[in-house]
Amino acid sequence: MTPKVAVDLDGVLFDFIGGIQFRLRDRWGIDMPRSDIVGNVSRLTGNPMVDQDLHQQIFNPKFYYGLSVFPDVADRIRSLADHANIYAITSRPPSTRKVTVLRLSLDFPAIIDLHYTSRKHRTAKALGIRYAVDDHAPTAESYSKNRIRTWLVCSGEAPALKRNRLLKVVGSTPEALEEIESRCRMRTTSI
Repeated sequence: MTPKVAVDLDGVLFDFIGGIQFRLRDRWGIDMPRSDIVGNVSRLTGNPMVDQDLHQQIFNPKFYYGLSVFPDVADRIRSLADHANIYAITSRPPSTRKVTVLRLSLDFPAIIDLHYTSRKHRTAKALGIRYAVDDHAPTAESYSKNRIRTWLVCSGEAPALKRNRLLKVVGSTPEALEEIESRCRMRTTSI
């Protein structure tokens, strides 16, 4: 049986923080380091006009269309697709559905099956997901609590997590995808 892998979109495949940085520089002339862009964007800078603009952007489909794919991620996804079925499970606003489908078809043609949900672990369980990659610690923990081996992508300081053999913190998406591909390759060749 072909293993199933769930990946998040923003922060895993697409550079969401880079999109926020671009918006801050382009529209407001603000240079903010990646490490400072955490939490709720509606209170990111302390300037109500800037924060309201950023909050509006995360509901604007054009914002998501402009996000870049992280380096080496497209190649890793294509390689992984030879050994696994890949599902994008996202909690993006529903207004972004058309743009998300378009970007996935351009960047990852016929590779990723898209699912929108606010309860990712339930969708993953229903799909029979074996491995998951996410950048949100609570989501990663809920995957692992549901017996899904999970990689938490954390480019900065790792959050404090309960010890869990099914949850691993990694520094990048390519690192996680490489480990998953290795596991999937072993599973498909041993069957």
